Amino acid sequence: MILNQQVCFTVHKLARQFDQLYRPLLERFELTYPQYLVLLVLWEENQLSVTQIGERVQLNSGTLSPMLKRMEASQLVLRQRSQTDERKVVIVLTDKAKILEADVKAAVVNCFGALDLPVEQEENILAKLNDLITVINKGSNIK
Repeated sequence: MILNQQVCFTVHKLARQFDQLYRPLLERFELTYPQYLVLLVLWEENQLSVTQIGERVQLNSGTLSPMLKRMEASQLVLRQRSQTDERKVVIVLTDKAKILEADVKAAVVNCFGALDLPVEQEENILAKLNDLITVINKGSNIK
């Protein structure tokens, strides 16, 4: 087996490159990439439980909970007990996070646009990556 011929390593390199691409953009807003993902989910649908956010961004509660505490300290989100089930914590955007939405999204769009990747090619790559995720999820039951 040769390292550069492994799909897993190529995907790992790609993830790291995206992190490097987004880092300078997000630092202006004092955000990490995982925090950005959480905000994207909440900008789509405010007031989600920690579990729902974790499922959407593929992070477990051990990673997500401390990050949400930091985001609360930065006044981006509020953590509240669910009114219908006190065992659940619901995450709500603050006005500060709502105001940041347009600027953050514009910064990210401009960055990705600088790569000069045609929309059709971007859509094709996304479709293939989602197909790979589906295949891996099906195969994850193999012991």
